[in-house]
Amino acid sequence: MERKRVGGGPVKLELGMESGFGNPLGRNGILTWVIFLLWWKRLRWRIFGFSMGRQVIGTFAWTGSVDCLLGRIPGVPLPEKPSTEDLTEIQNWKWNARKAKKINQERHSLRCDTEIKLSLMIKPGFEDSLAQMKYWRGSVKSRLLWLPSAKQIHFEQVARKMKDEEGFYYPHNLDFRGRAYPMHPHLNHLSSDLCRGVLEFAEGRPLGKSGLRWLKIQLANLYAGGVEKLSYDGRLAFVDNHLDDVFDSADNPLNGNRWWLTAEDPFQCLAACINLSEALRSSSPHTVISHLPIHQVSV
Repeated sequence: MERKRVGGGPVKLELGMESGFGNPLGRNGILTWVIFLLWWKRLRWRIFGFSMGRQVIGTFAWTGSVDCLLGRIPGVPLPEKPSTEDLTEIQNWKWNARKAKKINQERHSLRCDTEIKLSLMIKPGFEDSLAQMKYWRGSVKSRLLWLPSAKQIHFEQVARKMKDEEGFYYPHNLDFRGRAYPMHPHLNHLSSDLCRGVLEFAEGRPLGKSGLRWLKIQLANLYAGGVEKLSYDGRLAFVDNHLDDVFDSADNPLNGNRWWLTAEDPFQCLAACINLSEALRSSSPHTVISHLPIHQVSV
């Protein structure tokens, strides 16, 4: 019987215990996790139809600033301190102020992360990471703002090299708590919103009735801003009420209303908008093949 090679190749398993932590998996649990890792290595990924990335990067290249993408996202104004001495109102004011500051900090972080990654992706003529590092060290703007790390440069290189591949695999490490992490640090499904937004499963499946429902819930969760705390029916209603925005984001992500940019995870939100619009415009939405990862919490 011929043995079929599955996944990214042979798996070398090194089982051991870290000092001071014991072995929470136990002897019987080890076999379960070995089976899990063997299954996980068979999961193929691919770059999400790189055309979306080209549109975003193209506009960024012409303007030279990520403001064309993220500049329309308004900052959350800080609430004014109430003049009353009522403790309840003061506590509400403090809570709202902390929430506003947190949102503004997250948007600033997103702007910095996206600009440095997209700026690396549009610079032509770089044959290796060393050439890119030399370019940025010679840039006046980089001296004033920041220097890209090797991780940020390798993100671009990996995305470009893998964009035409039918699929690729991620070997994983399993830590002492039983959590699995991709061994590749630069472009993976646990990284930033931009990294997650350009990744999808290589092998798609028909949505089905349940899949279409979960796709809408996924979109609501990615939009966030309190929407993710609604009931499932509330999240479904939110998406149904914003279908025009979903279609506009999918059809014209750069020059439309840019509703997807108001999401807390904009690039993943855009990918979900494109996927959902394809399904809803189909004569048979439940049979549309979807490659989009759906986040679910097991209970």
